[in-house]
Amino acid sequence: HSVRPLSEAVRGEIRWFLSEHAAAYSPSTATNEPRNLIMIVVESLQSNVLTANKGSEAIATLDSLIADSATVYVEKCRVFADKGRSSDAQFIYNTGLLPLSSEPLVTNYASKDYPSIAKALHYGSVEVIGENRSLWSHGITTRSYGFDRLVDGIAERGLNQDSIIFSRALAEIEATPVPLYAFITNITMHDPYESRAVNHVLNLNADEYNAPTIEYIERLNHFDKSLGAFLTALKTKGIYDNSIIVIAGDHEVRSEANVNYPLDCNVPLIILNAPAGSYRTTDVSQLDVFPTIIDMMNVHYEYMQVPYVGLGVSIFRPYTPIDYEASRKISEWIITR
Repeated sequence: HSVRPLSEAVRGEIRWFLSEHAAAYSPSTATNEPRNLIMIVVESLQSNVLTANKGSEAIATLDSLIADSATVYVEKCRVFADKGRSSDAQFIYNTGLLPLSSEPLVTNYASKDYPSIAKALHYGSVEVIGENRSLWSHGITTRSYGFDRLVDGIAERGLNQDSIIFSRALAEIEATPVPLYAFITNITMHDPYESRAVNHVLNLNADEYNAPTIEYIERLNHFDKSLGAFLTALKTKGIYDNSIIVIAGDHEVRSEANVNYPLDCNVPLIILNAPAGSYRTTDVSQLDVFPTIIDMMNVHYEYMQVPYVGLGVSIFRPYTPIDYEASRKISEWIITR
């Protein structure tokens, strides 16, 4: 598709909308001390999966994090990822905009000057993915989102991919001057679940779960253990305490994946080392993650010469109803023009 230019009228409407929205949610809740930001996007992790496996060996690390009083845990974060699935979720988290509802936006609109967390922070930044950068135009979107570099193709096939991704991410974080921003995307829990992608260690009851569900839970357990090892390594290397760590699902499990969990159009949001204070756990969506991060990092950011905090509301702010129809129109203009 050719990208049409913005008319002055449309440009003015976008700038007015962004300014009005930002005026109510200017950042102020976090410390001024620069802190690292590490974001982990978890493949196909819907909210009810954590609820169903609470107290089980499958999610021992996640259970311990959620039980910690210092952890910010939003059980249900409404999914807005659409046709582009994971690429849409990455777009929402990085830009604070809504994706297109008509097509995966990265198919025709990967290369744009999008607003982004990386551009807002001005930190050294790295994105780490297991697959090749050609998938979903990842090599292009990394530049559009303002990352300094992309590490890709490190776990395209084979067993236990998430452990490989976390291991490489740790090395990249150590090699990046602080403060830094690292964006890590896991892939082990991606469907289909007919073949083994991890070593099975849980001895799940085949009478209780069908075969795809057993494989999914084993992959969940592999992610959980890999996450635990990653966090332990960050502590050992003195990185953890000076880092805000955001863990979020990308989208629900596809219905055709044939797992026993009913469809849940919500994903969990977990934040470690967040600033102390109250936060809300209701009426939260993926669109709120960007402003929450801007809020925690306490940065002033401008896009199109106006203050920009995304189109959602930080969870550290009282909830105000969002005009999603208007937000979708503004997002579509920014994406397609």
